[in-house]
Amino acid sequence: MKRIVVTGTGSSVGKTHLTCALARSFAAQKLRVAAFKPIDTGIEPAGGDYTDSGQLAAVSAFHVKRWLDPVYIFREPLSPHLAARRAGISLELQPVLDALRLFDGLDLNMVLVELAGGLFSPLNSKETNADLALAIHHAAVRASATAALQAAPLTQQIAVTAQSGAAGSPAAVIDAPGTTSGTWSSSAAVSSDSFPATSWSRADSFPPGETPASGPATQDDSLPRILLVAPDRSGVLHEIAATTRAAEALGLPLTGITLVMPEHPDASTGLNGPEIGYVTSVPYLGTLRRAPIDVLANDLKLSGFLNRLFA
Repeated sequence: MKRIVVTGTGSSVGKTHLTCALARSFAAQKLRVAAFKPIDTGIEPAGGDYTDSGQLAAVSAFHVKRWLDPVYIFREPLSPHLAARRAGISLELQPVLDALRLFDGLDLNMVLVELAGGLFSPLNSKETNADLALAIHHAAVRASATAALQAAPLTQQIAVTAQSGAAGSPAAVIDAPGTTSGTWSSSAAVSSDSFPATSWSRADSFPPGETPASGPATQDDSLPRILLVAPDRSGVLHEIAATTRAAEALGLPLTGITLVMPEHPDASTGLNGPEIGYVTSVPYLGTLRRAPIDVLANDLKLSGFLNRLFA
């Protein structure tokens, strides 16, 4: 099973719309896809399909929707740590990791995980989304190592066990994802990363003159691809430089960067993509136009984006 973790340089940069398009594109290839946002803020009590997590559940090619419920839900459209604090809840990584581990036992080809806010948005007093992404990566590394050991000849398993001092065992799996709800105490408007249906403006997913990078080095399919999304507007090169350097310092392996056309383009829109190589070595995968989900899903396939993501 392949995994993609979608994060951004900030909030409201188009993460949900891109994640939905990815899910539709994979589903069109007859793959069983689950799209999941474990932490969702800015949720009205009757938000339904209009919430980020509701939109992701709607495009998932997966019939048991209860598995797609967020682990943490907060009404106020705030940074996760602040929404949790105001709701009197301690937001921790482990319940999210436990919920994600449940997908391992299901008949799925792809799991898409959208993080709330930017890559370094705080989740609690000590951890950010980057720590969550790194924990997801490390969990996949451990699972891959365990699977490789179990597939090895018995004599090799004994040798590895003797060398390590003790045989590792997979962590226990809980029965179902738990949902921790914030207190419904505010009538603030919903904040979403989704594009409004009336703002399609650009015709090309990859504007003339842009040459996306050839893609990241080949890596184990069991390891998650961590995709950074940023708006194609003035100032984005600074945001990308700061985010990728901080991720590198943390030891978080980013797979690629995707720009998204902003609702209100400026003089730099359409020019930033080829310049990303000046500020980071993380591959630039392309710029997505503002278009309905089904149109973008087809763009992702035809442009070679998916091949670059899983190069």
